[in-house]
Amino acid sequence: MNQPIVSIDPIVLLKCPAPMNSLVKNAIQTMHLNHIDYFILYDFCEWEPQIMQSVLPAVILKLFDQQNNGSTCLLINDPLLIESINALIGTNAKEAIDQLIVDIGASKYKNVISTNVSDYLPLFLIERGGNKFLYTNKNWDAENKINRKIQLYKGLNSKALAFSYQLILDEILNSSHRKFNGNQKLAIELALKYSFMILTGGPGTGKTFTLTGILRAILRSGVEVHEIALAAPTAKAANRMNESIGENINRISSPTSKEIQLLDLKGTTIHRLLCVSNTVSDSRYSELYPMPFKVLVIDEASMIDLYLMKTLINSIDTSQTKLILIGDKDQLPSVEEGAVFSDLVENNTQAHVVTLKESYRTQGKLLAFIQNVNNKVKDKPISIPVFPSIDIFIKNTDEPVGLLELNTLSKEKFVNEIQFWAEKYFLE
Repeated sequence: MNQPIVSIDPIVLLKCPAPMNSLVKNAIQTMHLNHIDYFILYDFCEWEPQIMQSVLPAVILKLFDQQNNGSTCLLINDPLLIESINALIGTNAKEAIDQLIVDIGASKYKNVISTNVSDYLPLFLIERGGNKFLYTNKNWDAENKINRKIQLYKGLNSKALAFSYQLILDEILNSSHRKFNGNQKLAIELALKYSFMILTGGPGTGKTFTLTGILRAILRSGVEVHEIALAAPTAKAANRMNESIGENINRISSPTSKEIQLLDLKGTTIHRLLCVSNTVSDSRYSELYPMPFKVLVIDEASMIDLYLMKTLINSIDTSQTKLILIGDKDQLPSVEEGAVFSDLVENNTQAHVVTLKESYRTQGKLLAFIQNVNNKVKDKPISIPVFPSIDIFIKNTDEPVGLLELNTLSKEKFVNEIQFWAEKYFLE
């Protein structure tokens, strides 16, 4: 028998209801599940024993597996899911799932799952765009609250803007230490006009440079520095944002007194900003007691999971606080469920999104290579040449990437090669 993907305590099998013994053994070998996932399923079986005669337990375990891999829900009429369920139960999964959908609609398992979210059961089967999605109550609630808040923001003009944004924009463009490209200008304009905007882009595309321009513009619109909050998911990201903003302000030839005050504006972690104590949901702020800031900037927003985003956005008064999310949708995914930032970028009908594409730090060839990989370009085969040493790769080629040949390298030589590469590109 193959080794299980996740080490599981023997009590999981000892407590398993007999009708599901085979299913659980197969799941242990093929899914990323932890002990609590199985025990939750056992609770469902206790509340509604007849589900053990259906395909629902297999579907529930697949939902938990997807959640452990970052998804918030499960598309149960997905052909790939049907294949994986086939492997789990050894019978015709499509017929079983079709029957399951009918049974859920008829409230056959009314103690566990419903199609009506007002029933407040552990699981919901939601129809959207002709597809059927299985949600836990917790994830549905979080996703729904985020969507409701985003809808309040959608198209809402900023109340902080007292006069023409074009005049402010011209002042920023003319006084900057370097030129803004077209999308960077657009980002500043949208940040002035609207109460919710997203700035995304890869490494070296000038996100923090653009953010500094946005903050300078916002100060000119009448907002005071103490009415602005900067935050990021980690202390390291918050400190990096502080340093970058400071460097950009210090390069301005004649900063205003307010712009100089930006040097004292310190970013913090989202958890500290929210005064979260024991759990993500245990925040000092809420819809009834929202954060007092007029402007909230969140950097590295791709790292924010579903539950933290729910707590964050639930603590904002959309009529009073401008929200600016910054990040790279292709980098630093959230650890827990939900690629919220990426979803907002892709579904840009819910937000004003600006994507920065011009890189000032990455060589053109390397950037094109990365974009090809991200875009999964099928008609352009990706060829990566092999080199006997990093020195040859650096000095004798203009290839964007290369593979280091290890067969001819001793351990000592390999360490030297890596040290050479690190010192040249990361420690200077």
